[in-house]
Amino acid sequence: MPTFLYKYKLNSGKTRKGQITAETIDEARARFARPAIIQDTVTVKEKTAMDLEIKLPSFETITPKDVSIFTRQFATLLDASIDLTRAFDILTRELENQKFRKVLTEIKGKIESGTPISVAMKSFPKQFDHLFINMVAAGESSGQLSLVFTRLSEYMEKSEEIKGKVKSAMTYPTVIGIVAVAMVSFMMTSVIPSFKTMFEDMGAKLPGPTMFLFKLSYAFEHYWWLMLSIVIILAVIHIISKKKFPKYVWFLNWLILKVPIMGDIQSKNGIARFARTLSTLLDSGVHLPDALDISSHTTGNLLFEEAIMESKEAVTSGQPLTTPLKDSGVFPGMVIQMIDAGQESGKTSDLLSKVADFYEVEVDTAVEGLMSALEPIIMVVLGGVLGFIIVAMFMPILTMSTI
Repeated sequence: MPTFLYKYKLNSGKTRKGQITAETIDEARARFARPAIIQDTVTVKEKTAMDLEIKLPSFETITPKDVSIFTRQFATLLDASIDLTRAFDILTRELENQKFRKVLTEIKGKIESGTPISVAMKSFPKQFDHLFINMVAAGESSGQLSLVFTRLSEYMEKSEEIKGKVKSAMTYPTVIGIVAVAMVSFMMTSVIPSFKTMFEDMGAKLPGPTMFLFKLSYAFEHYWWLMLSIVIILAVIHIISKKKFPKYVWFLNWLILKVPIMGDIQSKNGIARFARTLSTLLDSGVHLPDALDISSHTTGNLLFEEAIMESKEAVTSGQPLTTPLKDSGVFPGMVIQMIDAGQESGKTSDLLSKVADFYEVEVDTAVEGLMSALEPIIMVVLGGVLGFIIVAMFMPILTMSTI
């Protein structure tokens, strides 16, 4: 029943207010016909969103992992022949993420009013992207919604696994880098100035490395604000350039592919995601041009995206799919040959799935290689920096007798 807010004054002069539920507003007013109430002061109005209690902002977020888990569970329920609304009821009942529960509840409400599930999910693009919506729409049209959700869950789980491995590979050097910068900054601003004072009091001529270190320490101590400002300005320029200048973004994407080891991981990861996405879409009944359009945005690199979009245009005009991929120079010959073989045999999705499997293993191997290479590189760099500081500080001490 609707909820109504009321406020009235008693004959004693006291004020009362609260809320009640009733079928109509007239029924709500009728409940206050009591001698102790001054009837002229009774006000009853329907409760609206503006009347709700103020709540603290929610900091909950809907992560890709949340969507992946929902997709897997939803696929399982559909496979058990449970209808859509009942499946949403089951999944939202014990869901701890209140924000995601609200999203799923709204989708369920739209489905109950006759809206297709793909259209209902389209209202939430942050949680369900273009790939997700197109695959669900294809599953609805083919009557294989359960199979499509199963493939989607497998795709999302593999994608999250690869992302997790790449992120874990970057965690170690990032943490070590931050610690190294903090340690060097502390030495430059706190330790080395005390040595400088001691050596200057001796009045001796200091070696070149020591003088260089003292000048660097002076810059850290007195011009840190300038260094920080330069870093912030460069970061702002980078962010603005990414939004305003497409050529700058293209150059960064090209540069990433040229970086040793990291470029190899980026390239293999892009190929694996493209092959996995395109295979999943084709298996779900999405037409090849649309599948190419969607999969181009999953590679994470503009050079791959441009090559795939050119392939889409070629396919639309009746030309071979692989010609633009080959001309781009970013796709290896093995991938081109597998796609060619798939088109000739009519098993493009199967062969693309094998390509994805192969390159996902390659990404794992490359990440392990990166981790193995980073540890000695970081140790050598840190050892070199600390070694230079120690030598520069001890050179005057070793000649202390002469001084």
